[in-house]
Amino acid sequence: MEDKTMLITMRVIDFANPVIGTWTKPCDECGELTWISGIWKDKKIDRVVCKPCWLTKHKDEDYVACTNEETIQQALEVIRGRGINVTREEIIEKLEIEIGREVKII
Repeated sequence: MEDKTMLITMRVIDFANPVIGTWTKPCDECGELTWISGIWKDKKIDRVVCKPCWLTKHKDEDYVACTNEETIQQALEVIRGRGINVTREEIIEKLEIEIGREVKII
């Protein structure tokens, strides 16, 4: 079976433009515009799903949750840029609590 990449995104209506280089793409479930980080430029994305659709339709499916150091660093910059003091470990822990499983750093 081939691995598929499902990118979980924030909706435009829920989140101000996070960083330069971000573009929009509709959620494949509801059609709502979402933010796609420049990190994903030229990378394979099989599905784009907004966070609300993922939480209600996909959260309990069988999958491996992954992220990478570049994404974590970008999240740190955005969050700290909004005046919130957070560590790399806190970001990963919050993500794991929210999705209910371990996140693999690739």
